[in-house]
This record gives sequence, C-alpha cells and structure tokens, in this order.
Amino acid sequence: MFAVLSINANSQEFSFGANAGYLNINASVENEVDRINVSESASGFYIGAIGELMLSQNFGLEAAVNYGNVEETNFLMVPVLAKLYVAQSKVYFQAGPQVTFLLEDTFGFLNTVGIDLSGGVGYDINENFFVSGRYSYEITNRIPSKHRDGVYEDINGQYHSLNIGLGYKF
Repeated sequence: MFAVLSINANSQEFSFGANAGYLNINASVENEVDRINVSESASGFYIGAIGELMLSQNFGLEAAVNYGNVEETNFLMVPVLAKLYVAQSKVYFQAGPQVTFLLEDTFGFLNTVGIDLSGGVGYDINENFFVSGRYSYEITNRIPSKHRDGVYEDINGQYHSLNIGLGYKF
C-alpha cells in the first residue's frame, strides 16, 4: 500500500476505474503424437477494476483485475500493460503480460494458472469513458505432460481470450 501511495504522490496522473464488456475464450488442445488438434470458442462477459499510472503525456502503465464468465466457467484475468498514445491523440496501443486464473475445480487435470501475452488498442472517448479491445495469447500449457502405454507424449492446452469493452475512470 505504501508503494502505491508513493507512486501516486510522485506521478503526473493516477486514476482508478471500472470496465466491463464482451469476452470470447478459445480453448485449444493439441497432441502432436496422435496428430489431434481441437479448438472451441465460447462467449461471455467480463467485469473488473483498473488502475492507470501515466508516466508521461503519451506513455503509462495499466493494471486490472477482471472477472470473466463464459458458459459457466469462471476466470480471473490480471493484465499489466504498457500503454502508448499515438501522436497526442486519444488512440492508444497496449501490450504486456496477463496472468489468467481458472476458478474451477479441475481435479488436477488442468493447471489453474496461465501466463498470456496481451496486446490491444483503445480510444479515450472523453476524460472518463474509454473503449478498448485486447487479444491475449496464452504461452503456458494448461495440460501437464502425460505418460500413456510407455510412450511419452506432450499434450498442449491453452485458453486464448478476446476482450472488447467499455470503461469509466474516476
């Protein structure tokens, strides 16, 4: 808490906000040994809180905690993104890591934590309202390596996500 207050005191602008919108999750499973590749998408929603620290007029950092729900599956997404405005405009690009938690009991079959690389674009409608879209590509494997009939095989499983939403900064 002391670190957050120190950053706030020394920064040009620190703001909190809320966001919500459309969430699409693409679950993919690949097994190179058996040449199986399955992918399925489902849609839902997300809602959360954001914190933004502007380090200069065109560059800042944004962190969020978002709860997502897709077909009765619950996720917690925590992105930490660099934010770069385009030539003094209201348009910005974002990029950075995201940690995604699966909030379901997987009985040890799936890893409940994943690391994503996220990138997106946004637009500040005015001082308070903004719209943004972001794609997150999971780089970790949700399915650990398995051993079957004495043959070692890798099964890769990831959740990739697309968020499109509206936000409000206080």
